[in-house]
Amino acid sequence: MNITKKLLLAFSLLILSLIGTNLIAVFSLSKISNAQDYFQANILPSLDAMNKEMLKVTSIRSQLYLHGLTQDAAGMAEVQQKAFKMYDELYAMHQHYLKELISDQHDLDLSNKTLGDLDKFRTVMDQYFKISNANDRDGVVKAMHSGGLVAENITLLVKDFDDQIAYNTSLVTAANSNNSSLISRSITLSLIATLAATLILGLFGLFTVLNIKRRLNEMKDGMVSISEKLDLSHTLPTGRLDEIGRAVGAFNLLIERVAESLSMVRSASGSVNTAANEIALGNNELSARTEQQSAAVVETAASMEELSSTVKQNAQNA
Repeated sequence: MNITKKLLLAFSLLILSLIGTNLIAVFSLSKISNAQDYFQANILPSLDAMNKEMLKVTSIRSQLYLHGLTQDAAGMAEVQQKAFKMYDELYAMHQHYLKELISDQHDLDLSNKTLGDLDKFRTVMDQYFKISNANDRDGVVKAMHSGGLVAENITLLVKDFDDQIAYNTSLVTAANSNNSSLISRSITLSLIATLAATLILGLFGLFTVLNIKRRLNEMKDGMVSISEKLDLSHTLPTGRLDEIGRAVGAFNLLIERVAESLSMVRSASGSVNTAANEIALGNNELSARTEQQSAAVVETAASMEELSSTVKQNAQNA
């Protein structure tokens, strides 16, 4: 793997770590958002519905009290009709809760129990109105008193609503706890991912830098050694065929070419030296021959001079 690929790998790991951290954050925020949406769409309306149903039961109880206190038949009929209307509204509200706001199986079980108690309370209302319409004041007081027919069933309904409110409140607490736990896990995972990426990239970068520094120092030391010793037969170790390896290979090829050029120059210098020696030898031979010829010319001139002198003497003698 060359240096460029190592750097690309380091940047890729950095980008992947950032993407991973962002994905963890997005996933956590999505979970929290879903929990928040469910809280707003289900749990809050559930609590509001339970409170309204409980208030409706309280209103029905007030109408039952009023019916027992009313003397005229028309007023009693009006109160009775109003109480039954409130009951129908209460029953419809609970049916809506069963269809739209159930959180889980336990909530469904609680709601079904409340529905069964509402059905029983409708029968209790009929029994109470018979007692009240008969102007049985003792029966009315007994029914509305603690432990009586009406009071016991109203207490049971209030308890049912309290149980559902408490359960939905526990769902809110659990949701908050889950959100806090999810946030803590997300922060932990993000920190772990960031630290791991930082450690891996740091070690990888440190290893890469130290490796590059070591190889550059080896190349520098080899070049200094060649320049000091002028030993062109020495080559540098190439190592990996990355950018530094290719640079070392190019330097070795340059040294090889320089050595070949110097060898050719040395060979040419030898040839020139041989030719110069031959020329010098030829010049020496030519010089010797010239000296011999010069001596011969001198001897010839002397002979001619002697001959001329002899001729002169012979002429004088004649």
